[in-house]
Amino acid sequence: RQRCAHLHRQYRYRDDNDMGTSLAMEIFWVACRAVVKVFLVAGVGCWARRSGLMDARFTKTMARVNGNVFLPCLLFVSLGKSVTIEHLRHVWLMPLAAVSNIT
Repeated sequence: RQRCAHLHRQYRYRDDNDMGTSLAMEIFWVACRAVVKVFLVAGVGCWARRSGLMDARFTKTMARVNGNVFLPCLLFVSLGKSVTIEHLRHVWLMPLAAVSNIT
């Protein structure tokens, strides 16, 4: 959200047609960089598995660690940037229900 606002301010005073093209290309390249990072990490993992650096047991264990530790941490950090105390006052029941559902 902040990145889009920054891009909007950056291109606000340009011609409307030029703004659409430049903004679209900027968004396209940001998305491409994110996708390339994912494919690079996946490629290294595939290479390590096929070359024997990781066995099936290690791969299964890391998949569990990823799902049970790293993914919740990523979600917590991502949501932590956007959730405020004022926002929680309006939706207080949702975190309470989530905690009670987990335990």
